[in-house]
Amino acid sequence: MQIATNIVVAALHNPIRLAEDANTLSLLTDGRFDLGVGLGYSEREFTSFGRVRKQRPSLLEDAIAIIRTAWSGSDSGYEGKRVSMPPVKVTPMAEKTPRMPIGAVAPAGIERAARLGDGVITLSNASFDVYLQALAANGRPLEDGNIYASQRVVLADDPEKKWSRIGENALYQVNKYIEWGAFEGSGVPDHFDTPNELLDFGIYQLWDADNAVDELVSWARRYPQVRDFQFWAQFPSETVESGSARIQHIADKAIPEVTHALTAQATPGVMHAPPRPSPPHTSRTIRAQ
Repeated sequence: MQIATNIVVAALHNPIRLAEDANTLSLLTDGRFDLGVGLGYSEREFTSFGRVRKQRPSLLEDAIAIIRTAWSGSDSGYEGKRVSMPPVKVTPMAEKTPRMPIGAVAPAGIERAARLGDGVITLSNASFDVYLQALAANGRPLEDGNIYASQRVVLADDPEKKWSRIGENALYQVNKYIEWGAFEGSGVPDHFDTPNELLDFGIYQLWDADNAVDELVSWARRYPQVRDFQFWAQFPSETVESGSARIQHIADKAIPEVTHALTAQATPGVMHAPPRPSPPHTSRTIRAQ
């Protein structure tokens, strides 16, 4: 099982400590840990941690540089615009350096992920082409790209029935994220009034297992850079039993069929992700958030 953060707001943490913690987790998990980082958006959070929200791009880029310096084993230090690192060697060292994908919504964030990250964590599949274009613009090979594709989907045996029960939970979630600034620059309205408005706008989709297999296999074949498909495990105030049932449905009905379809027709070096500690029978991960 792969383990990852999605995401750590790096600007609100000591990056040396993040580097140490990530190396420790990599050692404990035999190299199965990825450190997903992101820009952050909540004014309240930045104020609470004594940070300035408008400085978040440079805070994030300094944090990424410090983490990579620490992971390299160098004791040369780093002098950043907002955050610096003294000339110190950080331990422990991981046997397998974690990947550091970057979460992004706006084109500028996706460009940052292409330039500085080991992949991009997306909120929309429409971002895939933006990421690939940014990779090319930064002189990075497309085959080295990694996409961690968050799917805003309710996947269930009867998704319409499930939506009638948890649509209000999803509505609350999305409106809170809008209030906090999570969708800045994405073109999302400033409020939704009903759960069905989320479906009409495309914030969420309803899939049964057949839809899921068709959609996920199609995206994975078109974009071999996709490493993970990620789903919400539980909405605000949704019961644990309800969320667990959706996870189980994905595990029972979607993952086996997607895995079979991709591995049965995969071309070596094209459909499979770069070597990493994962079961030999699958080239994609479907992960619950």
